[in-house]
Amino acid sequence: SQGVSSELCRSTMQENSVLSRKNRALQDQLSITSAKKEAFKAQAQRLEREFRKGREQTDTLHKDLLDARREAEQTSREAQSAVAMMTEMRKAHLAEVKLLQRGLQAQARGGQENGRNRINEMADLVDKVGRAVVQRDEALRDKTQMEGKMNQVVNYLRASADENAQLKKTNKKLSEDMKVPSDQHH
Repeated sequence: SQGVSSELCRSTMQENSVLSRKNRALQDQLSITSAKKEAFKAQAQRLEREFRKGREQTDTLHKDLLDARREAEQTSREAQSAVAMMTEMRKAHLAEVKLLQRGLQAQARGGQENGRNRINEMADLVDKVGRAVVQRDEALRDKTQMEGKMNQVVNYLRASADENAQLKKTNKKLSEDMKVPSDQHH
């Protein structure tokens, strides 16, 4: 009977030892699973933050793009207005040149008659022509400046659109990356 109980005790100890090893293995596996779960959770939180940051950048770029478009439209309108003004000034300049030519022709035909009046008229004509030339030059300078500004805005718009497209790609990739850990979780 003592042999049976000794055998039973040894058998129980062996079973306890096997169960203890299984328990340690399960605890190790649980620790690994818990660590993976925490790693996935941290990765998901990091991806969520990056996604939010990317979304904010995209929203900011979209707003900047809209602002740049409005500015480009305004600059375009101003440029069109400047061109129209230049065209109008050019017509006025041509009219003044024709008037000056007629005055010169009349002076050549009229001789000394009313010489002093004609000299005053001639001085007025020369003054008007001079002002027309100055206005034309100023309008041309303004047009050149407007075109330069418009080119800058167009270049900025292109760069913003490219950056916006790049951020959209990044957001899409981050969104896809966020889906992967949650799928592995289940």
